[in-house]
Amino acid sequence: MLSEYLALLIIVLLFSTLCASKKLVVHVQIVARHGDRTPYITFPTDPYLEIWEEKGGLGVTTEEGNRRMFRVGRDFHDLYPNLFTDRLNSFETVSVTSDLPRTVESGKLIVAGVYNMSNFTNIKVTTLKPNALKANNGECPAFDMANEAVKISPVYKDKIESFNGLISYLKTPTGMIDMDYEALSDFADVMLVAKQNNLTLPEYVTPEIHDQLQTSTRIKFETLSETEFERQVSTGVILNMIRNAFNGKVSRKQLKRGNSFISYVTHDWILIGLIRHITGRLMPTPGYGDAIVFELSRDTTNDEWFVALKYKPGSSSTVQNLKLCGKSNFCSFNQFLNKLSGKTITLSEYVNLCTVM
Repeated sequence: MLSEYLALLIIVLLFSTLCASKKLVVHVQIVARHGDRTPYITFPTDPYLEIWEEKGGLGVTTEEGNRRMFRVGRDFHDLYPNLFTDRLNSFETVSVTSDLPRTVESGKLIVAGVYNMSNFTNIKVTTLKPNALKANNGECPAFDMANEAVKISPVYKDKIESFNGLISYLKTPTGMIDMDYEALSDFADVMLVAKQNNLTLPEYVTPEIHDQLQTSTRIKFETLSETEFERQVSTGVILNMIRNAFNGKVSRKQLKRGNSFISYVTHDWILIGLIRHITGRLMPTPGYGDAIVFELSRDTTNDEWFVALKYKPGSSSTVQNLKLCGKSNFCSFNQFLNKLSGKTITLSEYVNLCTVM
């Protein structure tokens, strides 16, 4: 009888211990792709030119893109309600963007969505100068040189040259007589955006041709994060800011609201490079509003800190776990810091790395 009582007591104590152990999410940072946009180029025989003009021009977010990014903000409010107060608080929620209008607007709309604000025009975001959230913008010559070297490497040269036949086929109907691989990728973007807007594709863009076009874009994204140098230049500044914000939270042990949510709004290939930089894995091309989620939590029973890696599609309100440490989606905080060792750079280091000596 005594042995049965002791066994029951042990079970109760173990259950109480497990119940007492609780991870409290105290800080979240996301790296998100901007909202739906129009194409960033046109071509001589573009049948959609008037449509792009009606939507505001080239490379700008659309009404659907605005609605999506607002929903992204609402989703994160609902996922982490304990992080937010009811009114806009610039100390509580911060948005950092590249300097392009589509990312700036998307960053404002995420914040507007968090606080359910109908007017987002006066919301302030931080834009990085130089634009370290878009290293292929022509401001980083060293990055451009590294990317060109990748494209002529044996690994990618054959892949790129395999599109020569497609390029020749498209030159006449598109009017892009000087089309090369870069122009092919630009044309692929126009066709993808047209399809996303339920527009009828030109007859010469069959489903098979469209698939080839998107494959060309995918390969272009791969070349932008193929080398360690490219990954460090394109994502090292973001990772440094993420690490510093987490360090500040852990060192001060701030469990109250404040400095709770930071969004970095950037571009699809940056998300690909970031996941490749910290996990070594290639991810599918991100959709509009997709976000990589970094969660900082504290175990309230032993004061240990953890970082979890997740992914939230822009088309869904749910999050998915991503492997961060082995088969797990989370690491201890020290494991996370070790994982970032040698992968982060400051903004001044970015400037130095971009300089061609």
